Amino acid sequence: MHPLNLIPWLDPQNIIDAAGPWALLVVCGIVFAETGLLVGFLFPGDTLLVISGLLTHTSNVFGVNVWIVASLIALSAIVGGEVGYQIGHKGGPAIFERKDSGIFSTENVRRTNAFFERFGGITIILARFVPIVRTFAPVAAGIGHMPRRTYSFYNIVGAVIWVTG
Repeated sequence: MHPLNLIPWLDPQNIIDAAGPWALLVVCGIVFAETGLLVGFLFPGDTLLVISGLLTHTSNVFGVNVWIVASLIALSAIVGGEVGYQIGHKGGPAIFERKDSGIFSTENVRRTNAFFERFGGITIILARFVPIVRTFAPVAAGIGHMPRRTYSFYNIVGAVIWVTG
C-alpha cells in the first residue's frame, strides 16, 4: 500500500483533481507553504512538482504552457523561501536568544551562524531537494543571519533548479 493512500488529501493527484480550474493556484500555494511556512513540511512538494510537470506536458491540465507552469511554481518557491527567511530573521533571535534550554540556546544560534558562513549558499540550493530540510533551511538562514542578498541569490538559483529539474 502506498503511504499516501493512508492520507488521501495529501495525494498530489487528488489535490490537482479536487482543485479543478484552480489547480495551478493550489499547487503554487502548496509550494509556497512548503518552502515558506513552518507547517509546510506536511505537504508533498516533490511529488506535486513531478505530477504537475507530467500533467502539463501530457494533458495540459492547467491550460497553460509547461514553462508558464514552471515559472509560476518557481516564483512561489522563491517567495516562500523569502518569507521563511524573514520569519527566521525577525522571529528567530527573539526565540532562540532568550531561552537557554535544548534547541533554544544562544549556542545553537552561534553554530547556525558559523554553518551558514561556511556552507550557506550550497546549503540553500541543496535543501530544495530534501523535503523537511526545504521547509526549515530558509528559517535557519534567517536565524543564522545569512546576508539577505546572498540568501536571495541562492534561494532563486535553488528554486529554479528544483522546479525545472
